[in-house]
Amino acid sequence: MGQIIIPAEKISIVMDSREIGTNMDKLLESYGARVITRSIEVGDYILSDRVAIERKTTEDFLNSIKDGRLFDQLKELSRNFDSPVLILEGNGLFSLSKMHPNSIRGVIASILTDYKIPMLHTTGSEETAAQMFWIAKREQEDEKKSISIRGKKKTETMKEKQEYLLAGLPNV
Repeated sequence: MGQIIIPAEKISIVMDSREIGTNMDKLLESYGARVITRSIEVGDYILSDRVAIERKTTEDFLNSIKDGRLFDQLKELSRNFDSPVLILEGNGLFSLSKMHPNSIRGVIASILTDYKIPMLHTTGSEETAAQMFWIAKREQEDEKKSISIRGKKKTETMKEKQEYLLAGLPNV
Protein backbone atom coordinates (compact mmCIF):
# COMPACT_ATOMS: atom_id res chain seq x y z
CA MET A 1 0.00 0.00 0.00
CA GLY A 2 1.39 3.39 -0.95
CA GLN A 3 1.79 6.37 1.27
CA ILE A 4 -1.27 8.57 1.54
CA ILE A 5 -0.87 12.15 2.67
CA ILE A 6 -4.08 13.54 4.15
CA PRO A 7 -4.85 17.28 3.80
CA ALA A 8 -4.68 19.19 7.09
CA GLU A 9 -8.12 20.83 6.93
CA LYS A 10 -9.54 18.19 9.28
CA ILE A 11 -7.94 16.01 11.95
CA SER A 12 -7.60 12.57 10.40
CA ILE A 13 -7.00 9.24 12.08
CA VAL A 14 -6.29 6.00 10.28
CA MET A 15 -7.99 3.07 11.97
CA ASP A 16 -7.05 -0.52 11.24
CA SER A 17 -9.89 -2.48 9.66
CA ARG A 18 -9.66 -5.04 12.50
CA GLU A 19 -10.95 -2.29 14.81
CA ILE A 20 -14.30 -2.14 12.97
CA GLY A 21 -17.04 -3.00 15.41
CA THR A 22 -15.35 -1.36 18.40
CA ASN A 23 -17.40 1.84 17.91
CA MET A 24 -14.15 3.78 18.09
CA ASP A 25 -14.76 5.30 14.64
CA LYS A 26 -18.05 6.83 15.84
CA LEU A 27 -16.44 8.13 19.01
CA LEU A 28 -13.56 9.72 17.10
CA GLU A 29 -15.98 11.24 14.58
CA SER A 30 -17.94 12.77 17.47
CA TYR A 31 -14.84 14.90 18.14
CA GLY A 32 -14.80 16.00 14.53
CA ALA A 33 -12.09 13.64 13.29
CA ARG A 34 -12.14 12.08 9.85
CA VAL A 35 -11.65 8.33 10.35
CA ILE A 36 -10.03 6.45 7.50
CA THR A 37 -10.37 2.69 7.77
CA ARG A 38 -7.59 0.67 6.16
CA SER A 39 -5.69 -2.51 6.74
CA ILE A 40 -2.51 -1.37 8.42
CA GLU A 41 0.45 -3.58 9.20
CA VAL A 42 1.59 -2.06 12.47
CA GLY A 43 -0.55 -0.63 15.26
CA ASP A 44 -4.28 -0.07 15.51
CA TYR A 45 -4.42 3.68 14.85
CA ILE A 46 -2.07 6.05 13.02
CA LEU A 47 -2.23 9.65 14.17
CA SER A 48 0.69 11.13 12.20
CA ASP A 49 3.76 10.05 10.29
CA ARG A 50 5.49 9.44 13.62
CA VAL A 51 2.72 8.44 16.09
CA ALA A 52 0.88 5.13 16.10
CA ILE A 53 -1.30 3.66 18.82
CA GLU A 54 -1.56 0.06 19.90
CA ARG A 55 -4.87 -0.15 21.79
CA LYS A 56 -5.39 -2.97 24.23
CA THR A 57 -8.32 -3.66 26.50
CA THR A 58 -7.27 -5.05 29.86
CA GLU A 59 -8.34 -8.54 28.84
CA ASP A 60 -6.56 -8.35 25.48
CA PHE A 61 -3.42 -7.01 27.18
CA LEU A 62 -3.35 -9.97 29.55
CA ASN A 63 -4.06 -12.46 26.75
CA SER A 64 -1.34 -10.96 24.55
CA ILE A 65 1.15 -11.37 27.39
CA LYS A 66 0.15 -15.04 27.77
CA ASP A 67 0.27 -15.90 24.07
CA GLY A 68 3.49 -13.95 23.47
CA ARG A 69 2.27 -11.55 20.80
CA LEU A 70 2.55 -8.37 22.89
CA PHE A 71 6.30 -7.98 22.60
CA ASP A 72 6.28 -8.74 18.86
CA GLN A 73 3.64 -6.04 18.36
CA LEU A 74 5.60 -3.53 20.44
CA LYS A 75 8.85 -4.35 18.63
CA GLU A 76 7.21 -3.63 15.27
CA LEU A 77 5.60 -0.48 16.63
CA SER A 78 9.01 0.79 17.78
CA ARG A 79 10.69 -0.16 14.50
CA ASN A 80 8.14 1.66 12.37
CA PHE A 81 7.21 4.79 14.33
CA ASP A 82 9.25 7.38 16.18
CA SER A 83 6.61 7.93 18.89
CA PRO A 84 4.58 4.78 19.47
CA VAL A 85 2.03 4.71 22.30
CA LEU A 86 0.35 1.79 24.04
CA ILE A 87 -3.12 2.54 25.36
CA LEU A 88 -4.36 0.19 28.06
CA GLU A 89 -8.12 0.52 28.27
CA GLY A 90 -10.24 -0.61 31.19
CA ASN A 91 -9.83 -1.67 34.78
CA GLY A 92 -9.05 -4.88 36.62
CA LEU A 93 -5.53 -5.42 35.35
CA PHE A 94 -4.52 -7.37 38.43
CA SER A 95 -7.89 -8.93 39.26
CA LEU A 96 -8.85 -10.35 35.85
CA SER A 97 -5.94 -12.76 35.62
CA LYS A 98 -4.42 -15.56 37.60
CA MET A 99 -1.06 -14.16 36.56
CA HIS A 100 0.97 -12.93 39.52
CA PRO A 101 0.77 -9.13 39.86
CA ASN A 102 4.58 -8.88 39.88
CA SER A 103 4.71 -10.63 36.50
CA ILE A 104 2.35 -8.00 35.10
CA ARG A 105 4.43 -5.26 36.70
CA GLY A 106 7.55 -6.77 35.12
CA VAL A 107 5.92 -6.66 31.69
CA ILE A 108 4.95 -3.01 32.21
CA ALA A 109 8.50 -2.20 33.35
CA SER A 110 9.85 -3.83 30.19
CA ILE A 111 7.44 -1.88 27.97
CA LEU A 112 8.53 1.39 29.54
CA THR A 113 12.27 0.80 29.88
CA ASP A 114 13.29 -1.78 27.26
CA TYR A 115 10.90 -0.77 24.48
CA LYS A 116 10.67 2.87 25.57
CA ILE A 117 6.98 2.95 24.72
CA PRO A 118 4.81 5.14 26.91
CA MET A 119 1.68 3.52 28.29
CA LEU A 120 -1.49 5.49 28.72
CA HIS A 121 -4.25 4.08 30.90
CA THR A 122 -7.84 4.99 30.07
CA THR A 123 -11.01 3.91 31.81
CA GLY A 124 -12.91 3.10 28.61
CA SER A 125 -13.38 3.68 24.90
CA GLU A 126 -14.75 7.21 25.35
CA GLU A 127 -11.63 8.35 27.17
CA THR A 128 -9.44 6.49 24.66
CA ALA A 129 -11.10 8.29 21.74
CA ALA A 130 -10.70 11.67 23.45
CA GLN A 131 -7.03 11.09 24.13
CA MET A 132 -6.34 9.83 20.61
CA PHE A 133 -8.10 12.84 19.10
CA TRP A 134 -6.04 15.30 21.13
CA ILE A 135 -2.77 13.54 20.30
CA ALA A 136 -3.73 13.61 16.60
CA LYS A 137 -4.73 17.28 16.87
CA ARG A 138 -1.42 18.17 18.45
CA GLU A 139 0.52 16.24 15.82
CA GLN A 140 -1.40 17.50 12.80
CA GLU A 141 -2.16 21.09 13.77
CA ASP A 142 0.54 22.13 16.24
CA GLU A 143 3.44 20.07 14.92
CA LYS A 144 2.30 20.14 11.25
CA LYS A 145 2.92 16.41 10.87
CA SER A 146 1.39 14.58 7.94
CA ILE A 147 -0.30 11.23 8.24
CA SER A 148 1.21 8.25 6.53
CA ILE A 149 -0.65 4.97 6.34
CA ARG A 150 2.42 2.85 5.98
CA GLY A 151 4.56 4.56 8.62
CA LYS A 152 8.32 4.59 8.37
CA LYS A 153 9.05 0.94 7.87
CA LYS A 154 12.68 0.30 8.59
CA THR A 155 14.08 -2.11 6.07
CA GLU A 156 17.00 -4.46 6.22
CA THR A 157 17.62 -6.22 2.93
CA MET A 158 18.01 -4.67 -0.50
CA LYS A 159 14.85 -6.48 -1.66
CA GLU A 160 12.86 -4.99 1.26
CA LYS A 161 14.25 -1.53 0.49
CA GLN A 162 13.25 -1.87 -3.17
CA GLU A 163 9.76 -3.11 -2.25
CA TYR A 164 9.33 -0.27 0.24
CA LEU A 165 10.38 2.29 -2.35
CA LEU A 166 8.04 0.90 -5.01
CA ALA A 167 5.11 0.63 -2.58
CA GLY A 168 5.44 4.33 -1.88
CA LEU A 169 4.81 5.31 -5.49
CA PRO A 170 1.28 6.50 -6.35
CA ASN A 171 -1.06 3.77 -7.64
CA VAL A 172 1.43 0.99 -6.90
